Amino acid sequence: MKTYAGIGSRKTPDIVLRQMRDLGRLLGEMNYTLYSGGAEGADEEFERGCDSVFGEKKIFLPWDGFRNRYCNNSPKHQFYYPLERLSEEEGRDIAVKFHPNFSALSGPASKLMTRNSFQILGEDLESPVDFVVCWTPEAKGGGGTGQAIRIAKNFTIPIFDLCDENAARRLADFLKERVEV
Repeated sequence: MKTYAGIGSRKTPDIVLRQMRDLGRLLGEMNYTLYSGGAEGADEEFERGCDSVFGEKKIFLPWDGFRNRYCNNSPKHQFYYPLERLSEEEGRDIAVKFHPNFSALSGPASKLMTRNSFQILGEDLESPVDFVVCWTPEAKGGGGTGQAIRIAKNFTIPIFDLCDENAARRLADFLKERVEV
């Protein structure tokens, strides 16, 4: 299975959100499965693009009912995974390892950070995505997206931060290589 994490800051500019929706559609057409977190903004736009071609997606929710999404009402090509139905403790252990101050997080914030472990490593935490597409301010990888980036870097997963002006070209080259193989 071909997979990618489509994620990003809530501050993602509108023009980049449109690019993310287009990428979600293109990657869905290329039979990539989207891994994301159901958040407003970047996650949402990757999903919209994926949905427009009935692409497969796995959305990892910090809790059942997050943004009115529930595990039991997902269409055939969509899978919602609330943490309580996954190995939440194992995901939390990974989150603790990569977060600079995990113990200071509130309960909901710790669940949001734990969710990032699954977005990058899959529902079994042993099936990493092939690459990450995201946007962070100044391409510095802050916030929850930064947590996902730290995990991806540790597993040497390619990261394409669309705030970097060369990221789109590098992503196109990366995808072209995979099509040609």
